[in-house]
Amino acid sequence: MTGRKSAMIRARVDPALKERAEATFTEVGLSASTAITLFYTQVVRHHGLPFDVEARPGGRASVKPTAWSVLRQRSGTVVAPPDWASEHDHYVHGVRKRGSQRSGAA
Repeated sequence: MTGRKSAMIRARVDPALKERAEATFTEVGLSASTAITLFYTQVVRHHGLPFDVEARPGGRASVKPTAWSVLRQRSGTVVAPPDWASEHDHYVHGVRKRGSQRSGAA
């Protein structure tokens, strides 16, 4: 934001929620200011919230899962074969493994 002034944002947030969110920001290398700026940028790009929100019974809001949120939630839950990194073409594209000899006539 070179050459631009920054605006101050003040918001009331549950202290425990703030602490947990800022710990997550730290884990991914972000400051709270950068994370809020990213959120605002995505709001502008999407012309609304960058995720779906729907009403729950009782008047509470709920976030609808998206493909990306499901992938993030499920990442790390599937054990990949030990040779995944060097043999990924075989698993993804169904081609012969590198260096393997095909037995029999083709």
